[in-house]
Amino acid sequence: MTISIRSNVAALNARNQISKTTQSQAKAMTHLASGSRLSSASDDAAALQLSTRLSSQSRGLDRAVQNAHNGISVIQTADGAMSETNDLLQQMRTLALQAANGVNNDDDRDALQGEISALNKEMNHIAESTTFGGDQLLNGRYGTKSFQIGTDSGSAVNLTLKNMRSDAAMMGGKNFQAQKETNHNWEVPKNRTQLNITFNSGDSSEASSINITAKAGDDIEQLATYINGQTDNKVIASVNEHGQLQLFSGNSLHNGNVEIDGSLAEELDIQPQATSTVDDIDVSTVGGAQQAVGVIDAALKYVGNSRSDAGALQNRFDHTISNLNTVNQNITASNGRLRDTDFAKEATQLTQSQIRSQASSAVLAQAKQLPQTALNLLG
Repeated sequence: MTISIRSNVAALNARNQISKTTQSQAKAMTHLASGSRLSSASDDAAALQLSTRLSSQSRGLDRAVQNAHNGISVIQTADGAMSETNDLLQQMRTLALQAANGVNNDDDRDALQGEISALNKEMNHIAESTTFGGDQLLNGRYGTKSFQIGTDSGSAVNLTLKNMRSDAAMMGGKNFQAQKETNHNWEVPKNRTQLNITFNSGDSSEASSINITAKAGDDIEQLATYINGQTDNKVIASVNEHGQLQLFSGNSLHNGNVEIDGSLAEELDIQPQATSTVDDIDVSTVGGAQQAVGVIDAALKYVGNSRSDAGALQNRFDHTISNLNTVNQNITASNGRLRDTDFAKEATQLTQSQIRSQASSAVLAQAKQLPQTALNLLG
């Protein structure tokens, strides 16, 4: 090895090693202090890019879970109000059955009508006053709103809340009134037994019909009973106090036009359809009370269907939240493996760097003494 006083290679090498170990110590201390091994892009560019995407996905999952919780809250608020609406309808149905009883006189039915009117007002009050965050839920204004339950566009679920006012079309249906009055002597004529009920939905290809051949000789009450047995509740038949046949078809079963014809329809002079809702109920007569039962049954089915739809969507939200939480847990764990500092490894590297730095400093101190050898030779 050449002895020189101008170039101290050993000292330069030792200084270079000190610089490297100092950088290694600084990096290890940064990772330990921050708790992240990705303090900058230079630490691991590919891992940092993946970690950034995973962090964005995790934050999106947190937001999606909260959105789903908001959806459940809206549904629970609406369902609570619809449950009360159902109870009111059940009470109105009980009163209608009571009014249809022949033991009641006109004053009794007027009193029952007064109670039904009060329940009707409360039903509308519930529909108008049920709100969530300022949005009215059950008066027909809520419509359909979407809830983002995923991290990407297109991951939305639609919630539709229907009109629960008593005057809503779906809270009733179509009724038909026979103009002919009958008594106990009236019978279904042998040559006029056909009654055809056609359900139209606007598309002729989707029209359906029920063709009833009545039993000749049946009286008006027997005819009504027979019709009820043939229509699978799509049409409800009853008889008023004047012996007139009444037919009702609920919109909850068929929301379209209904036409009734046939020889028996002509015999009874059944008039074209008229609409009737819970708001129109009048139990001050036996016929009105009989018809009210059918109207309320249609409204109960409508409310029940609405609650079922909302409940099914709430269950979907519950499962969505469970899945999102599971996915988020795994995403967070994956991101942690990419980003989090391995303290055992970093502490070991810091200790090694410190030892190497101390050794390099000692070597540098010795290397700085080498030029003295040349001076000793000059002696």
